[in-house]
Amino acid sequence: MTFIDRRDDSYRHVLLVYPFEPDDFREVPVHAGGIMWYGDTLWVVDTNNGIRVFDMNNIWRVDDGDGVGKASGGRYTAAGYKYVLPQIRWYKWSSDFPFRFSYISLDRTATPDTLMVGEYQPNTTVPVRMVQYELDYRNRRLQMDGRTARGSWAYCVGIERMQGAVQANGKVYISRSNGADRGDAFGWVPGKTARNNAGFYPRSPEDLSYDTRTDKLYGLTEHAGQRYVITSDASDVKFD
Repeated sequence: MTFIDRRDDSYRHVLLVYPFEPDDFREVPVHAGGIMWYGDTLWVVDTNNGIRVFDMNNIWRVDDGDGVGKASGGRYTAAGYKYVLPQIRWYKWSSDFPFRFSYISLDRTATPDTLMVGEYQPNTTVPVRMVQYELDYRNRRLQMDGRTARGSWAYCVGIERMQGAVQANGKVYISRSNGADRGDAFGWVPGKTARNNAGFYPRSPEDLSYDTRTDKLYGLTEHAGQRYVITSDASDVKFD
């Protein structure tokens, strides 16, 4: 996780950690395919295991050192990082079929707020799906049925190489990577045909977010040497 000071564009990397013992922690062993900032919590997708949630109000400063966790003399270190961000919650996938948590996004235009996760798959020989969950803004948690969170909708979208998607005002905006070529933006209203805005994004687009104040989409790209934060008007994405 990286924090940027917009005053001078300086930045600081922070290590994501999880409780290992009552007085110890370990590095979170995930490929963070996507993140979502919701109130004072940070949500990170864990590709094969669900969603991990971290406490933005509880960032710890640690001592210098190569190890991760409790060291001698009551010191704590984090592999050279100066700060750690602790995990406070984990929503684990419990169904008997696999699901790839490849990206995540927040929809504040819905009532209640909703979260959407989806799968990156290189082709459509396997299902390629999205699932949406309702959120409780009062405690920054998923809405639960006992100890289980159930999706409010799920679709088999069938678009290969989806790297990110966000829903706003009933519309879904999707980014797709195309290897060395420019990426695509799909505009999709559930129940209708998705429209491909071919070449809409630079090479290797990733996760998307939506700004309700400006009607803009934000995203980023991942190709080495071409890693950009990108913004575009949501109205520029065409729908069928």
